[in-house]
Amino acid sequence: SNGKVSTLAMNIEGCFPKESHLLSYQRTAEYQHQNSLVIITDNLEFDQIENTLEINFFTQGKPSVSNNQITLLSSPELKFKVSDANMKLEITEIPLTDGSLLRSWHSPVWKISGKLKVAKKQITIQYEFLQNT
Repeated sequence: SNGKVSTLAMNIEGCFPKESHLLSYQRTAEYQHQNSLVIITDNLEFDQIENTLEINFFTQGKPSVSNNQITLLSSPELKFKVSDANMKLEITEIPLTDGSLLRSWHSPVWKISGKLKVAKKQITIQYEFLQNT
């Protein structure tokens, strides 16, 4: 962190099974203090050309989708945007029954799934979270 930007970088390919064909998965999360913007950048490398990528995010409130942009909250407004327009976004309601999850979350939660066919060995995707006050 330098007062203007805070950054966290991690290597997460070890979180996925061998069947995922991941060679490398570098994730960087950056918070830009001045404009309240969070950017998550995923750099992925696969060991084959044809791959299917699915990314999941969870939120407490029911989101709405429009033009590959999701409104997570209405007041203050929080938007979620994906850099790859080909990623198909889907919203699913998930009822919670696990007691340990219910200590931190209210039921239901909402799962945002992004699915993308990747026809190359490397891809970079960015997810932006922007709050408008």
